[in-house]
Amino acid sequence: GDSLYFNGCQIRQAITKPLDLTRASKIMFVLQIG
Repeated sequence: GDSLYFNGCQIRQAITKPLDLTRASKIMFVLQIG
């Protein structure tokens, strides 16, 4: 749950830059594994 809340801030930046969206997806995937 905490991981998703932290990603919330990153998601806002991803919306501004489409390229960041790809990175955000990878970061979220890594956090889920961890």
